[in-house]
Amino acid sequence: MLLALALSVVQLHNGNAEETFLWGADVSSSGLPVTSPVLEDGRQYRIVADEVFYYSRPSYLAADAQYYTTDPIHDWNWYNHFPAPDGHSFLQINEMDVNWGPFSNGSSGGIGHTYSINYVGTGAAITFRIVDWIDGNYSNNSCHFPVAIYESPPPSPGYTPGFWKHNIGVALGYNRGDYSAFSDGTKLTAEMLAGYAATVGVTLEEAYAAVSAKGNTEGQAQIRADMANAFNAAAGYGPFVDTD
Repeated sequence: MLLALALSVVQLHNGNAEETFLWGADVSSSGLPVTSPVLEDGRQYRIVADEVFYYSRPSYLAADAQYYTTDPIHDWNWYNHFPAPDGHSFLQINEMDVNWGPFSNGSSGGIGHTYSINYVGTGAAITFRIVDWIDGNYSNNSCHFPVAIYESPPPSPGYTPGFWKHNIGVALGYNRGDYSAFSDGTKLTAEMLAGYAATVGVTLEEAYAAVSAKGNTEGQAQIRADMANAFNAAAGYGPFVDTD
């Protein structure tokens, strides 16, 4: 079963901030695990896996994080490739398979056989390990995967329930006026709002009712904040805390 590490594809609204290199190491094809530093709970990271290893060095048969070739070629450009058997990945995290994405072909030096995923820290270290799913014989393996972890900048603060109420109301025809724009200048559209609602798992009508909850009786303020923050997260923003 593939580990659900890849996050939903959203634009992170963090201005011009750049991610920061946190840690890197080589994961050996011997099958020995390598452990990262502790990754902060709730913090966003990007994990990069690079290069290939030989699952049969005498025959120059290679694999990367997700795919392998049956061509006995001592080259980074493969003429055929196949996914790891039975839905596995050759590079695991915490003893679980990872979906590293579509095939990356090419030469060494960071051009090909490079994969990355987004990962949210849980307040614990993570462990990387190469698993030889082809012949299970680690004595004929050779080389390693360089892996690196980058710390992503935090997203910009999210928007208020009133912001989302206005724009969802415009999409539903309840409110007059134009759609608002995010701080980076991106103007909302009905399609964007429908996509956020689908990500959250509600209808626009349900979202509008939540961000319109009045007063503080039975936690209406929390209902407003929760729905606003769900839309903020779907749009790639950080949370808003309703202090009303």
